[in-house]
Amino acid sequence: MDLDRFDFEIKSNKSITFEKNEHAENGNLFKCDSLSITLPDKSVIGLSRRMHNEPSKLFFNNYERSFVDTIIDFDGDKLRRHLPVDKYHITEEMIK
Repeated sequence: MDLDRFDFEIKSNKSITFEKNEHAENGNLFKCDSLSITLPDKSVIGLSRRMHNEPSKLFFNNYERSFVDTIIDFDGDKLRRHLPVDKYHITEEMIK
């Protein structure tokens, strides 16, 4: 399985969620460093945390953080965790 690339179709006003799994390196949660958005007219917006263009800054700096309580299995032990959930938004300003 290619862990470096995920392709999803996300409809307007919908979202997707990524959670930590056994493939996460050093216990890190999934973190997206770059993505591309294909608009209905087939044009593509490329975004990256490393880029300092306006669409990238608008996307990666525009998120809401909440937390979820969960119990994870760690080598047979049950651990309670208070994990951050970051919700990013695609805005009309970014698309323009």
